[in-house]
Amino acid sequence: MILSNENKRYTVLLIEPGEDFSEKGCGVLAKQTPSLGLVSIATYLKKCFPEISVKVIDQQNQRSNFNSQVGTYLHLFLKEESPELVGIQSYSYNFLSACKTAKEVRSILPKAFIIMGGPHPSAVPKEVLDYCPEIDGVVVGEGEKVLEELIETKDDPDSQEKYGFKRSIDGLYTRHSSFVPRQPIEDLDSIPFPDWNIVQYKQRYARAYSYKYRMMEFLFPISTSRGCVFDCQFCSGKYLSKNIRMRSPQSVIEEIIYDWEVYNARFFYFVDPNFLYDVGRAEKICDLIREEIYYKRNGRLSFRIQTRANFENERILYKLRAAGCELIFLGIESGDEKVLKYNKPGQTVKMVEKVVAAIRRVGIRVRASFVLGLPFETEESIQKTVSFVQSLDLDGVAFHTLDVYPGTILSEKIKIENYGGLYLDNFNEVCLPVVNNEKNESQYSRNTPFYGVNDLTAQDLGETREKLSKMYPQLRRSRVREDILRKNLCELRYFLDWDIKIFYRILDEKIEEIKKVQDYQRDFWLKP
Repeated sequence: MILSNENKRYTVLLIEPGEDFSEKGCGVLAKQTPSLGLVSIATYLKKCFPEISVKVIDQQNQRSNFNSQVGTYLHLFLKEESPELVGIQSYSYNFLSACKTAKEVRSILPKAFIIMGGPHPSAVPKEVLDYCPEIDGVVVGEGEKVLEELIETKDDPDSQEKYGFKRSIDGLYTRHSSFVPRQPIEDLDSIPFPDWNIVQYKQRYARAYSYKYRMMEFLFPISTSRGCVFDCQFCSGKYLSKNIRMRSPQSVIEEIIYDWEVYNARFFYFVDPNFLYDVGRAEKICDLIREEIYYKRNGRLSFRIQTRANFENERILYKLRAAGCELIFLGIESGDEKVLKYNKPGQTVKMVEKVVAAIRRVGIRVRASFVLGLPFETEESIQKTVSFVQSLDLDGVAFHTLDVYPGTILSEKIKIENYGGLYLDNFNEVCLPVVNNEKNESQYSRNTPFYGVNDLTAQDLGETREKLSKMYPQLRRSRVREDILRKNLCELRYFLDWDIKIFYRILDEKIEEIKKVQDYQRDFWLKP
C-alpha cells in the first residue's frame, strides 16, 4: 500500500447522504442505527489496511454533527482531512441527495476519486454516471472487495489514468474501462464484525423503545445473510445476489457475544429480509443465544426479526420467544388474493392469517406493512385489505404507496402498456431527473404516489394511505392501547433529555396520538 505522502495517512470517507432522515419517508422520530453496510465496509477496510484512516459520515443523523449544520460539518471535514477516496451510498429515494453530496465533494476535492454504491446505482450504473458527472465510478453489488482492490491499485500509475482505470476492477463500473461483474462473497463468516466505534454509536444515535424492557435501549443491527430468492415485484432486495448466502449460527452468536461484551448490547435487530428462510438454522441461533447468554453469562437480551409469512413450523416461534424475540415484522402487502398472487408469489391470505395467529398465540408482538397501489389493485381490493387488517391481531401497521425502483421486476413489467392497470400519474420533473434528454420514470421518492392503478388515481392512493395510517383500527384492542400509551410517554421522556429539538418536534404529534388512544370508543370511519 502506497500512502499519499509521508505526513498524512491515506483517508477513505464513506457517506450516508440525505439531510432529512430517510428523505421524509420514515416515521421514526430520530435515527436509531447507522448504515450497517457502510460500517461493515469501513470495518473490513480497517482490517485489510490498518495504516489508512477510514471515516463514516451519516448526513441523515440528527446528531452526526453535534448540533452544527450538516453541510458545514461535511465541508469542514473535507477541507481538513482531504480524503483521497470517497464512497457515497445511495438508494432510489435519496439518489438526488447522493448526487448533491457528490457535487459538494467534487467542488472541494477536485482530485478525489468518488464512487457511488447501493441498490440504485447497482441497478442502473450507466444512468447514474450519465446523470452525475462528479462520480468516477459505481460499485455494482457488494462493496468490500471492490474497495479493497481499489485502494490497492489507486496509487499504481499502471492501473489509473485520471479518474479512470486502464484495467477493470471487477464490480466497478467506470467510464473508461469495460465492466466485469464481481462474484458475491460466499464466505460471509470471513467478514469482520462491525466496529461501532467508527460512528460513535452511543453518542450519536437515539435509543429505541423495547417492549421487553419497557424502556429505551440502543438497538444493534445484525445481518446474518445476504441475497434473496423470492420474486416480489416491487422489491430491489436481489441486488446483492439472487441466491441466499448465510452465515453459520456459530458466527452469528459470536457477533452477539462480541456486541454484548464490548458495547454492553442488550437489544438487537436482525435485518435479514427473511430471517426464517432456513428454520433449522434459526432454531440453532436461538439455542445458542439461550446457551451462551442466558445460561453461561446469566444475562438476557431482546431482539426483533422480519420474515415472510410462508413458514409453517410453529416450534420456531416458541424458540424465538424463549431466546428473547419481542417482535416479528411481516411484509403482508395486501389482503386481496389476486394482488398477492402477482406481486408477492408464494404468500396467501390464509397463510398470513395462520402465521399471525400463531405468533400471537406464542406471545410475540407482530407488526405488518401493506403497499397500496400494487398492480391489479382496485378500490375493492383496498377495501379487502382494510377488512383483512381489522381481522388480524396486529400490534402495529404501516401503510405505504407503491414506489417503482430500478432493478425491480416491476420496473421492467411497467414497460408493458397498462400492466396490472398501472399508469403514470402526477408526474413531477423535480423528483424524476432527466437522463439522456429523456424523462426517467423511476421513482426517486418515498411514499409520494406517482402511479395510479385501475380506478384509483395517485391522489386517491396518497389520501387513503394518510387516512389509514392515522386511524388503523387496532387501537381498539386494550393491549395495543396500553403499549402505545407506555411507548409514547417513554419516548417523550427520553427525547426531553436526549435532544430538546426532537422533543418539541414530536410533542404535538405524540399528544395527539395519546388523545386518540384515550378516545378509542369513537366510531371509526371504517365501520359501516
